[in-house]
Amino acid sequence: MLSFCPVCKAPADSHNVICDDCRAELDSECFDTFMDRCPVCFYPRVASLYSCRRCAQGPAKRIYPVARYDGKLSYSILDSFKFHGHKEMAKVIALYLSRALSVLDPENKALIVPIPCSSKRLSLLGWDPMVEVCKALRRPYECLLINSTTRDIQQKKLNREQRIQASQGRYELNPKCTKTLEKLKDKPIIVIDDVVTTMSTMNSAMDFLQMQGFSDVSGASWLCEL
Repeated sequence: MLSFCPVCKAPADSHNVICDDCRAELDSECFDTFMDRCPVCFYPRVASLYSCRRCAQGPAKRIYPVARYDGKLSYSILDSFKFHGHKEMAKVIALYLSRALSVLDPENKALIVPIPCSSKRLSLLGWDPMVEVCKALRRPYECLLINSTTRDIQQKKLNREQRIQASQGRYELNPKCTKTLEKLKDKPIIVIDDVVTTMSTMNSAMDFLQMQGFSDVSGASWLCEL
């Protein structure tokens, strides 16, 4: 069935989501095309000869970022999706996040948990970006987290210390999930976000879920700033 690429509007097979040209460019911006990955935490590293700087500091969380933050097309998709309300980009991000999920969860047993946006952005858009990505993934997901901040904090405007401080105590348990929480604790959890930079947001969400009793928690993101 013929449709149109949500990125460039060129004709594309609906089964492939995006056209061949956009796929080729996005593939070139994925870490797997030009960097090795740590076999423990899945974080990109220069080559297998180099030890992972994250694991060298102690046990590291498993976080699988897919593509580079400074990639021309990958960032434009994020910008279009997150700041201009182009909802159709959720299908593109889901297409590439599925690569991370297949590595983190090869048996397809994990429950996907989206990082929630702020109440201000939710009010502005009328929909939560990462929830839309979850819908496009077509996998079981649960909105276990709510964002307790009222401000829409743009991480790229903060330095590392400010980002870490802004993420502390940022998430709370969604009260709609309290009745089903105990039934879910045996499931592996994969927290997904659109972008990670200092890992402060992802770490905060993962730490909170572990404090709630989830023992197997990993993370995946569309973009990452190394």
